[in-house]
Amino acid sequence: MEDVNPASDKSALPLLPSDESETLWRLARIGNMAQIREHADHLESLDPRHAPLASRLRSLAETYQSKKLLILAEALRLRSRDASAT
Repeated sequence: MEDVNPASDKSALPLLPSDESETLWRLARIGNMAQIREHADHLESLDPRHAPLASRLRSLAETYQSKKLLILAEALRLRSRDASAT
């Protein structure tokens, strides 16, 4: 999967439930790669449409791309917050 700057194209990101995006963001902040992979599996089980995102999260976690994970998690969190504010 090609790297996408999530800050520049939020519409390309899936809309996660706010509690799920908050959990992902907290895990990315502390850099817990094992739990990020588990959370990716959980997201995919919630909705098969999240499979591409889950795959991307697992790939980033497996290669210890903590900065990219945090950027992605922050963008997902903001998208969830923006959606709940409207």
